[in-house]
Amino acid sequence: MEKKKKDEKVQNSRLNPINNPLDIGRKNIEDLIKENETRLSEANFLNPVTIPYADEYKLPKESKFLIDVGNCIYSVSNSYKAESLNLKKITNFIFKDVKEVIKCENKLLGKLNSTRYYNVTLRNEYNTEVEVELSGDTKSDLKKFCSILDDKANGFLIECKKNEYREIFSKYISPEIACKIKTYTNAGIIGDREFLYENALIKDGKINYANQDGYIQIDENTFYMLDSKAAYAPKLAKSLKSGNEISKEFVENIIECWKDDYFLPLITIGHMIMSVFFKEFAKIGVPTLILYGESGTGKSTIEKCGLFIFGFPREAIVSGGSTVKSIEYKLSQYNSIIICVDDIKGITLLSGNFNEFIKSLYHATPRTKMTNYGREIEVSQVCSPFAGSTNDRLPNLKEIINRLNIVEMFGKSFDSSKFKYFETNEENVKELSLILPEILKFDIEEVKSIYSDTVKLLETSVKDTQRRVINNIAYAYTGVRLLLTVAGITLNDIELKLIEYANAQVDKYEDVQDVVDKVLAEIPILYRLGLIDEGVLFTFKQYIAPDGKSENVVCFHKGTIIAKINQCNAHDKSKYIDIDTFNAYIKTHPRYRGNKTVRYKDEINPNSIKDNSRNSVMFCIDGLEDYSFFHGVEHPELNGTIEPNVKNDTCPF
Repeated sequence: MEKKKKDEKVQNSRLNPINNPLDIGRKNIEDLIKENETRLSEANFLNPVTIPYADEYKLPKESKFLIDVGNCIYSVSNSYKAESLNLKKITNFIFKDVKEVIKCENKLLGKLNSTRYYNVTLRNEYNTEVEVELSGDTKSDLKKFCSILDDKANGFLIECKKNEYREIFSKYISPEIACKIKTYTNAGIIGDREFLYENALIKDGKINYANQDGYIQIDENTFYMLDSKAAYAPKLAKSLKSGNEISKEFVENIIECWKDDYFLPLITIGHMIMSVFFKEFAKIGVPTLILYGESGTGKSTIEKCGLFIFGFPREAIVSGGSTVKSIEYKLSQYNSIIICVDDIKGITLLSGNFNEFIKSLYHATPRTKMTNYGREIEVSQVCSPFAGSTNDRLPNLKEIINRLNIVEMFGKSFDSSKFKYFETNEENVKELSLILPEILKFDIEEVKSIYSDTVKLLETSVKDTQRRVINNIAYAYTGVRLLLTVAGITLNDIELKLIEYANAQVDKYEDVQDVVDKVLAEIPILYRLGLIDEGVLFTFKQYIAPDGKSENVVCFHKGTIIAKINQCNAHDKSKYIDIDTFNAYIKTHPRYRGNKTVRYKDEINPNSIKDNSRNSVMFCIDGLEDYSFFHGVEHPELNGTIEPNVKNDTCPF
């Protein structure tokens, strides 16, 4: 009776091995299986192997479990009565390495889309290795897993039931076991002050460099990686110098090489580095940077330095012959990294596509287009700002100019012999990329505060004009302030240079004619050239304003006169007048005095007694000197005297 109780006690201890004092000093069951590895190597999928065990082995908690031995996985059944283990071979491979890959389509202003799959390295009993990708539904689909194995390579077999397959997936390919690899399609900003390079990640003010396999380790089990299709990916350099030291040397070299004109390259760099805050400033408005001027002034050189700060090679600069659509596509491949185009051609600058492109960039407005019937609308999302240099004429439109920051660089003030950051100075150029991590340490609220202070300064120091021009300059100067702070440099005269620069930009903006001003300016020019006649295509009348004041107005049929202007300027697309734009502008133009039916002489036969009645627009021309030589129009500089109705023989045309 006592022996029976003792046997029951031993049996219960085996069935409940947890905290069992009898297990102290015993070997694990895994040790038993390892000791019989030779026998297992002779097993196949049809014939299981039975291994007896003795009291010196601790029994497993489970009656059935999986174990991998010799690059094979076995299903183990524990028979307590027979005191043996039954091992059935179910795979001839093991899972050597398992990564849970989270692929992020990280468009900056769009919805973050992510897909998950497992990247698994298999090694079979012959030590052959193969990598396979297992998506989420493979977890419960044994047939799909077998199909993947068949497609990948021969010599990898699995023979098990569905419940055993689920156990394999749970034990060897679960998220708890796998390391996490987050891959991003777009380099650049991926989170709050988080910037992803090809070889590094800036996170929480620290630099995490990639290992030799390209993985950037964040914690013990999490890695980041850039999986970009872009031709060039930014790279962060390594240096014994700090980012602050590099910034100081860079700024001092700019001042040394540009002397009194140092503000121009500084405002350029300031504008470019502000692109890391593109998402936050897109609501306010992000202007496009245009470097304008003659060769030899350093405009392309400083533009490339901006690229180097973002870790790009010189080859990443886009050709000036690129189409607007290709540039737009480039802007969707990076997050908050300014994309540069060198030597933009005049035909591009003056195109309607370019004008619409600049307008949409200001607030990062996405463009949509229809795809094939039945599919969703395709959205082109702008994720980065744009900068360019040119020697050609810029668009002469207020609605374009007020969305640009134009830095004009003329003269020979740039001393290239002292400049240390040409692309041939490879070490210096690479070090510039270490400036950006210092810029990313600024909190966005601090950046916005600097911007707001600059706006207030300009509002009190620059003559009144459209607010957008001031905002654009404040945006770029905010970047200058950040750079100088990182460099630890104080420039006593920089605010005076800012105000001088801003006033010059405002003057240029106010000199730009809108479409109505262009039409009014073209009429006397074409008249002087003998291409249009007074009384035939246009005429003058007196207009009594609501306050009783008499005004001189010019009257013309807008369709006829605009067609004539476009015909005469067919060689110059910049002078093309769009009648729909003209109609939109006249509604609020200060010189517009309404419509009136006016009788004109016959254009082909001016001596005909038959006149043409046409609905015409009227514009006040008082104060416009170009109209002073017309009969009946008061000359603003001659106190009301009337010029004769003759064509001007001294006309420079």
